[in-house]
Amino acid sequence: MYRAPVTKRTTGGNGDRVATAAPPTTEALTIKPPRLPYVPEVKDRYGVDEEAWRALVEAIFPTAQSVGSLVLVLAYCKSRNLDVFKKCVHIVPIWDKDKRCLVDTIWPGIGELRTTAFRTRQYAGRDATVFGEDITSNWGSGREALSVMHPEWAQVTVYRMIDGQRVAFAGPPVFWLETFAATKDGFPNSMWIKRPRGQLDKCAEAAALRAAFPEELGDMPTSDEGPMIYQNGGEPMGAEPTKEVSGSLGIAGCKDRMRKAVQSAPVEVIPPEPAAEPPEVSGEEVPDLLSDLAKVEPDQMVLWQCERSHTFAAPAPQDGTALGICPTCRSARIRRLS
Repeated sequence: MYRAPVTKRTTGGNGDRVATAAPPTTEALTIKPPRLPYVPEVKDRYGVDEEAWRALVEAIFPTAQSVGSLVLVLAYCKSRNLDVFKKCVHIVPIWDKDKRCLVDTIWPGIGELRTTAFRTRQYAGRDATVFGEDITSNWGSGREALSVMHPEWAQVTVYRMIDGQRVAFAGPPVFWLETFAATKDGFPNSMWIKRPRGQLDKCAEAAALRAAFPEELGDMPTSDEGPMIYQNGGEPMGAEPTKEVSGSLGIAGCKDRMRKAVQSAPVEVIPPEPAAEPPEVSGEEVPDLLSDLAKVEPDQMVLWQCERSHTFAAPAPQDGTALGICPTCRSARIRRLS
């Protein structure tokens, strides 16, 4: 990098202080490349040069996962005539259950809805947000228990000029428990814990703006409205590639997850084997095991099992070999159990 001249003060032979400047030095200026590589085509299509690209990657959208995500934002802002550097749009990573990975998605923020409403030249202000009673909601148990005090609902009224008249549009009540963005465990995320009123306020304003300007905004949800992300097939920010877990935590949650895993485990169905053909022996060669049992003392009896799991008691031969055939299925494959 360039270094400015350094002024040194020395004392001359007569005692006077003399200022001299050291010659400037130059070193190679090294700039670390942006986190995501610059694509020259974006300058022609969207007017973004390398310096602007670096600002987008490092400052405006520091969590963007790919060049394609930023290009999608640029295309969106161009079609909506928005300044991408004002961050009216957000990149929200959601967990795609089909792809088994986090996928960047584009969501408008409350800033885009406000901008679109102002551009109609009919937006005439809004009233202060009306909040419902504060309630406390609980999640989990034990050390992982979480309690959040939040308004039960919020409602905003916005105004629009229609034929010279200032007309009020009261948005629908927006309930906190129906709107908060959740983590993969069903808990409110950090933003909704820190700002329970502020987040609900933005969602209530967005609902009112959609009611007052349906032709401009349609049914466009914002990035603050958490359940809408679930409805679009994913999980909100902070989701990880994990299996579905129950809402309860601790030992109870662990048991619940184990129970669900057992219930959902695939059951291997083993088709029954065809009945074994009886051995081709003459009637004289087939031992009459039932009649022989009456002649054997109880302490001489042992347990046997055939290949088809039929268990029976029979005397043990002196040489320890298998005893004849099974009296039930006439299988000759018998093993000793005791």
